[in-house]
Amino acid sequence: MTAQGRIKSNVVPPWLWFWLVVFFMLLLPYYLSVWVRNIQELFQTPAAGIDPVTDAAYRILGLVGLLELVPSLALFLGILALLRPSIRTNYLEKEYKLKPAGPTSPAMIEILEFIHHHAPGIEVRVNLRRFDQSPFVYPLGFGKTAIAFFGSFVKLWRADRLAAEAILLHELAHYRHGDALIIGAGSPFRGVIEQWGKLYSQLFLLPFILSFLAITVLFFGEIIYLMSMGVGGIGLLFRAIGHKLGESVFMVFGALWISFGLLVFTVSVFIVPMVAIWCSELNADQAPASRSVEDALSALQSFPEKYRGRKWLLSRLAHPPAKLRQWMTANSTHLLWQVTLLLLFPLSFALQAWLLRLLRAMGRINGIEIVSIDRVASPRALSTIWLMAAALLLVWPFLAKAWERIFCRSQVSNALNPLPYWVSATLLAALGVWKLS
Repeated sequence: MTAQGRIKSNVVPPWLWFWLVVFFMLLLPYYLSVWVRNIQELFQTPAAGIDPVTDAAYRILGLVGLLELVPSLALFLGILALLRPSIRTNYLEKEYKLKPAGPTSPAMIEILEFIHHHAPGIEVRVNLRRFDQSPFVYPLGFGKTAIAFFGSFVKLWRADRLAAEAILLHELAHYRHGDALIIGAGSPFRGVIEQWGKLYSQLFLLPFILSFLAITVLFFGEIIYLMSMGVGGIGLLFRAIGHKLGESVFMVFGALWISFGLLVFTVSVFIVPMVAIWCSELNADQAPASRSVEDALSALQSFPEKYRGRKWLLSRLAHPPAKLRQWMTANSTHLLWQVTLLLLFPLSFALQAWLLRLLRAMGRINGIEIVSIDRVASPRALSTIWLMAAALLLVWPFLAKAWERIFCRSQVSNALNPLPYWVSATLLAALGVWKLS
């Protein structure tokens, strides 16, 4: 392997895989209790004294609870999809019309040689007629991975080869780190997130409008009935108007409260895996940065962010902001930066625990879920996670190459400096012990 090939691809431990372990240990029982509670609410017995129309209106509004199932269910389905990577493979190759790459031009020959030099075991797929897509890696099976690139990348290779090489090194770092099997193009998790706006409108706004209309129809129906009673019904008429207006206002504020609770729950579900994904992207940025910071920064600027508004916000779940990535890449040699990057994911569990405690305080849960939240968000649970992460950080400099060999046939990474890992492990272990005290 040439000196040019000695790059850093496994700077950060495999937090995504670490998160999967924590998910099944702590979070899945809690999410199961949320699913059971939301389904039970749809079939609960109506309270005494509520007329059928009002009860139906509130039952329609109760469909909002189904939206709480979507975030955690998306994660669960994404995990189950790991068992059948062929489904994702078939979808991507059909969607992007990918074909096996061949030495059809001098540029293609150079690209294929570069890829196989840095990752001999990876397969290459192309669609040279498409110019609106960046390269990505995706699984072909449990032991096979492919990298796909398009006509726009070949054009960049001819115009700025160093920047194009940096992009390939970034994607190949995902391959060597084992990220391709969990996240990236075609991931069910990513697909559900991108459809979040439609799901919100269908499961929140529509039931809210329908329930409001139902109460309004009932309101005017009672007014017409009382007006038909003549002068003697004026007092009842005003009382009915006040009662129904209060009921409508209560329903509006109830819907807003449910909406806020849904937002908090959604963030609590996605915050930890989102930070894990961010760390995997920042980790992959270190592969080109270890060779040349300038080339890495040039590569980050080659594909500017094209999303605005809601799409920009949703894209943040899969990629950190470009400015943050550029700043982190430019400061990648500093000890403080390295420690910050290594601690970013473990500390996100503290934010998740705080959000879960907020849900508990909001009364959005029943007795079963209180037990689950107390277990998931307790100081003991958080301390256990931090101590586990500290142990992984402590040994990661010595395990990184062995982890890489699981996914890549050849060893291409430089040895890691253990100092940032030992500093991070010490700080995290101290926090874990402090949480237990």
